Amino acid sequence: MGRIGGKAILIFLAFAAATVFLCRPGYAAVGFYAADWAGGHLYSIDKDTWAATDLGGIINSPASPNYNYSLSMDYDPNGGLHILRARTATQTSKPGEIYSLDVNTLIATQEYYLGTTGSGLYDAGLAFRNDNRFYVNKKTTQSPILLDDIGTDFSAQSFTQSGNYAYPGIEWYDDGTVNGQLYAITPGYYNGVSTMILDTININYAGSGYSVSFYPTATGLFPGYTTSGDLAISGDVLYIMVTNATSSKLYSYDLSGGPNGSYSFLADYPNNRFSALAAVPQTNAAPEPGSIVLLGMGLAGLVTSRRRKKTA
Repeated sequence: MGRIGGKAILIFLAFAAATVFLCRPGYAAVGFYAADWAGGHLYSIDKDTWAATDLGGIINSPASPNYNYSLSMDYDPNGGLHILRARTATQTSKPGEIYSLDVNTLIATQEYYLGTTGSGLYDAGLAFRNDNRFYVNKKTTQSPILLDDIGTDFSAQSFTQSGNYAYPGIEWYDDGTVNGQLYAITPGYYNGVSTMILDTININYAGSGYSVSFYPTATGLFPGYTTSGDLAISGDVLYIMVTNATSSKLYSYDLSGGPNGSYSFLADYPNNRFSALAAVPQTNAAPEPGSIVLLGMGLAGLVTSRRRKKTA
């Protein structure tokens, strides 16, 4: 009777542990995090249903209540989430800051000051590479794209082109080349209709410039959604969030198809202007429920087996 009771307790504890893991805050099916433009809130997006859940207001540390306009988000290769935030809602006099963001406490810790008065951070993106360097851009003369890192180990590089273009969302993709590929979205016109266009940014690393190539299948895809947006990558799929003044739409694009790939509409968020988006790295994803239960059962069986050997 004692042996049966002990086995029952072990099995109960294993399943209790599985339940704790399954019910913990942030259990994911969370595939993405998004931040709204002016509300200063962080949202989780379910990777199965695409439903957005308000997690609460982001808290800047040190306290900077004026830096609550979220522009872009991205994960670094070590699994840290970063968010680019700006100070005001107008295109001028808008310095920006990059913060590290803890999704459990919602505390955003200041780590990188970007720009000065008039830096034009109204339309800006943030994209980390797998070497921990990041790209960030500004909407000013020559539309500079900066390549830098959070620390001081790397001397920042600036790449420019003629013109004054806005890239509200950028994302880096490891395509197997030395520097990978940088994608961007930019407002434009197609057949007289205002739309968001997907681009590839072709950077001349030996020089100081870059050129832009338009993805032909992207033109005219997002009519009316040109206010802001962001990009995120998971595997070989690029996720595109586009917004107007009050709402957002989410699409996916299969990068394995190159410029001739296909788009899929995923979700409509009629009451949220999501200007920042980040895909949770696959290594950060919570275990699936079935895996957790099997693990608990396996542990219980292993312990029971060892007890039997000792009593044999």
